[in-house]
Amino acid sequence: MGPMVDCYVLSNVRTAAQARLFLERFLPERRELAAVYEIPYMTEQPSGSFISADDLMAYLESNPEQRYVIYWVSTDGGLVSYAIVAPTADGAMILGLSCEDNSDEVVEALCRQLKEFTGAEDCLAELEMPPPASAKEFFELLRDDSGQG
Repeated sequence: MGPMVDCYVLSNVRTAAQARLFLERFLPERRELAAVYEIPYMTEQPSGSFISADDLMAYLESNPEQRYVIYWVSTDGGLVSYAIVAPTADGAMILGLSCEDNSDEVVEALCRQLKEFTGAEDCLAELEMPPPASAKEFFELLRDDSGQG
């Protein structure tokens, strides 16, 4: 397996329903990568946990100051290998797709589809890059001309 290309868009809609629509559209055959989601994200002293991404997303929708990165893996072997939903600490949500084919045509097609889905103007595409932590970081990366699509 070669390096994965990650394509991200920023969505101003940060709801569990939007995340489900995204997943149904781009990765209908999937499974969650985590068995447990501890909150807050990436802490050594969690204050709670969830056993499903749906429950976590409902919590994150009600707590817009909380950041998280949730991954799903494809179970059908299609072009897209992973889907990423990353609510940011500044109330936005980053949606992403990862695939092994990093050709310009595939990256452009994924970015176009993501932008159409969200109404976003920009798409960030890079090899093996975790999602930005905030809307501000997303736009800083775009300004650096790092993989704008």
